[in-house]
Amino acid sequence: MQTPSDSREQLREYLSCLSTEKQAALLAKIERTVLRGESVADADLILAELRSVIRTSPIATERVGSPSRRFFDPVEPFIVGGAPSGVVRGQIARGSLSPIWIWISRDLLPKEAKSYSDAVTRALGADNKKAAAAHVEEFYALALPHIGKALASQRSRDRVRDRLAALMAPPRAMSDLHEIVTVLAIRHALTALAGKLPEHIGPFAGENLATARRALDEAAADCGDAFVYALLLVMKRLSEPWQLARLAANAGAGHADAATAPYRFAIMLVIEDTEDMVSALRTELTSGETETIGDLIERIAAALKGLESELDLLGNSWAARKLNVIRNEVRSLLAAEIEGVPVGVRRLFEMSAPVETERSGPQAADVAATEREVALVQFIRPYAGALGLDTKIASALSQVRNHIERSIAALLAGLRAAFDSARKFYLLQISHAVRVCARLFGKSYASAIVAATEAAVEDEQRARDGARLAGGTAEARSAVPAL
Repeated sequence: MQTPSDSREQLREYLSCLSTEKQAALLAKIERTVLRGESVADADLILAELRSVIRTSPIATERVGSPSRRFFDPVEPFIVGGAPSGVVRGQIARGSLSPIWIWISRDLLPKEAKSYSDAVTRALGADNKKAAAAHVEEFYALALPHIGKALASQRSRDRVRDRLAALMAPPRAMSDLHEIVTVLAIRHALTALAGKLPEHIGPFAGENLATARRALDEAAADCGDAFVYALLLVMKRLSEPWQLARLAANAGAGHADAATAPYRFAIMLVIEDTEDMVSALRTELTSGETETIGDLIERIAAALKGLESELDLLGNSWAARKLNVIRNEVRSLLAAEIEGVPVGVRRLFEMSAPVETERSGPQAADVAATEREVALVQFIRPYAGALGLDTKIASALSQVRNHIERSIAALLAGLRAAFDSARKFYLLQISHAVRVCARLFGKSYASAIVAATEAAVEDEQRARDGARLAGGTAEARSAVPAL
């Protein structure tokens, strides 16, 4: 009998096999059907899975949505997943949206919100985008002044805060509400800006930079103090977000302190983004995950190098001080990891050969930990110069190489006179050495270890009697590590 979790997993697997276009089409069809009041089996489950898949897709797809989603459409580019505790200008926690909408529709404007929801539901169900957009605009005109009034005094703000807390909103929900109001107030300027930009911007130079600069100059008057959102809109479309700082350099500023508002904000946003990446790197290193560490190191190194090359960072400028702090923190985090590599390799090869036939080689956890450390060194090496880690890397690799060479000599000597269980142990240890050496010192170096191992196996087999020689050699050779 299938359990609900089995059914959900099968559904997730089926939906993930669909193309992005088919996923979007299926989502739109089910959403419109539900909005029309028609029944769809397991609609909540299917919609939840489809929305999850589409949300993480790199390809932008149009959503039918719902009345509440349409209300928050303009803030979508600034939404961050979960409910991060830190509050950063230009970031709105997804977890704040539902409580804020409930507060608007139940407490602030219950009758008006119901009329709006009914009208938008009908329009979306009929696929009448123009009518839905008109209803949304009408509700903005009604809701924004009321929200502004609710936030006008400390007493009323306290009431709103208490109500959001009762609705299980994250602690940052009040800040997010202010951000939402700010974005909605400049929504038309942001829409116009987005329409003048390509969905994805490669190198931010030449015509790409000029086009963005013209569009931003036009948006600046309408955005006012909220110009940071216009900059963020551009930043999110850049293949390399740090290149946003070129707007400040393009403004003719000789150095970071000379860049004036609004384009000085571009430097601030890039530095904040780099700080966020360092925080994510610290978390990844602590958790032992390596999937995204290489990408994080590459992006951090690119941002540091790019800012230094694009801007004339005076030694005591605010930007130079910030970047020094970031660089020192990254160097400290990675140096600690690099220093641990020789220790891990030594731990992996310090085991003696088994005396009893039941004993095996290193534990899988020890092998995995060492290979993770080796992989991390691989990630760091291309950027060691930019991060000031050349000496650390060179020292660690020298220690690893010396220890492996001593260990290999001992393992090969033992292999030549080993009994059956010990032979398996030695070959297992050598296979670990081959993998480590292939990653750190190249396949040519690792191939020499494989050749030496094959020679040792031949020597060991020659010591056996003729009857066992033929079968034993084939079996032993099959265990020799290969690249």
